[in-house]
Amino acid sequence: MSDIRLDATGDLDISTGDLVIVEGVQAVAQHLKIRLGFFLGEWMLDRRIGLPYYQQILIKNPKTAVVRNLFRKAILDTPGIVSVNDLLVDYSPGARTLDVSFSAKTDGGENLTFDERFIL
Repeated sequence: MSDIRLDATGDLDISTGDLVIVEGVQAVAQHLKIRLGFFLGEWMLDRRIGLPYYQQILIKNPKTAVVRNLFRKAILDTPGIVSVNDLLVDYSPGARTLDVSFSAKTDGGENLTFDERFIL
């Protein structure tokens, strides 16, 4: 798998004066980050793509089992990912935060990790 590398802000990385290509585990990690950042209905060409952040995740008192299953499915549907390990979803009602962390194994045998905090 290969892809055009994006910088930290999500723009095309042209720091070398040209487009940069990422391959292997870096491309899988980038694809996973993009996939998990997509909101359901965001892409006008296919409104079925994305996670239902507004409908089921970024709401008051989200159901952690539902959120865990949504993330697990999105991760496993990412090309290059073969398994999800240690998927943790922690909702803190007092702070109104949702912490999601996991590691995933790629088809090349590498492990990717992800940690994100959502403010609800």
